[in-house]
Amino acid sequence: MPTVMQRIRRRWRQWRALPDRPFLLWITLELVGVAIAISVLEYLAGWHIRPGFLLVRRFPWLDVFTAVPAHGFTAVLLFWGLFWLQPRLWPWPHWRVPLWVGLVVLYGLGSALAGPFILPALLISSYGVVAFARVTRSLRESRLTLLLLCVALALGVGHTGLFSLAQFGIWVQGAVFVQAFTGLGMRERSARQRSEVLLAELQIAHAQLRAYADQAAENATLHERARLAREMHDTLVQGLAATVMHLDAALAPPDDPPAPAPDLVRRARDLARATMGESRAAILALAPPTSLAQRLAALRAEVPATLTVRLASDCQPLPPLLTEVCWRICQESVRNALKHGQAQTIQVEVTRAGARLFVTVTDDGEGFDAGAGALPTAQGGYGLIALRQRVAAVGGTCEVISARGAGTQVAAVLPLPVEVPV
Repeated sequence: MPTVMQRIRRRWRQWRALPDRPFLLWITLELVGVAIAISVLEYLAGWHIRPGFLLVRRFPWLDVFTAVPAHGFTAVLLFWGLFWLQPRLWPWPHWRVPLWVGLVVLYGLGSALAGPFILPALLISSYGVVAFARVTRSLRESRLTLLLLCVALALGVGHTGLFSLAQFGIWVQGAVFVQAFTGLGMRERSARQRSEVLLAELQIAHAQLRAYADQAAENATLHERARLAREMHDTLVQGLAATVMHLDAALAPPDDPPAPAPDLVRRARDLARATMGESRAAILALAPPTSLAQRLAALRAEVPATLTVRLASDCQPLPPLLTEVCWRICQESVRNALKHGQAQTIQVEVTRAGARLFVTVTDDGEGFDAGAGALPTAQGGYGLIALRQRVAAVGGTCEVISARGAGTQVAAVLPLPVEVPV
């Protein structure tokens, strides 16, 4: 069972964790301050009541506290009592009207029956009711409560005749000040709550931005990995495949050599050097300095099959990005035709129609089932996927038409930028 000190510490921690703690302290200091101000004013005017206590006769300086400053604590106690008991004993909205009517009636009867020493405490304690009405209800209802209290207390004070009109007017001014000052505290609390909500939303937005940034970084990493895979395929794999093809031809049986062995070995060596140069260019993310026509001419000299190139004059010069894409389309298609289709004749055609560029590569190889859609494996198959990704990256389309025994045609359509001249 917790001790008294443990309960006190627990209550203190609950009080420290209360969100409205500054606002409630504001109301407390307001009520005490108004009571002290009225006390000093009435004391200086000689309106306060001097009880015949022995302590006051023995210690005259205690005469100041016989007026209403001590009554400010009654207002504070009433405010805190209503603040804590109302939600537990008289919850809204069922007890809203009965509670206010009961308080007004009690104050009216109390002011009519109170004696000269109870009446000041009764009047000042009503400030707690005014502050509670302003805190818990709307501005309209709090004003109505203040008006009803003024009417009830005016009738009760008028019946007793203990207070003058000037003294009652000071009390009314104090009540109006309490309501206005409490309204300022309400606005400050609302502004603080809005700032806390905005801060929470800002923290949520910051967390979302951080998540978006992490997702963007991850997407950028995946995109870069895909780009590096395409670059490696287009440089290392292509060059090594052509080198292996020439070396296989050089090592063919003597009865059926496709070309003299020294020439094939020389071409393989040249391809290896070219592959090494393209690899360096890809690593440095630099565009190759040669044009599309020069690359196609070099490719025609390298392949063992008959390669026909038709490059329209209005397709030159092209932007570096489109030049690179067109070159990769032709390079990949020719490599596939030689490696997988065993093609003997290959035709490359690059034409232009308006704001579109057409790249077509046709061969007479063995062909394949284009509807099967092969996935990339360790033996190959990544070329067409990387080719479609590269074409889609510039907003184009790529179609592969093939059938077994009927050859293959790769047709790509690429959009041209506006600044490319016709």
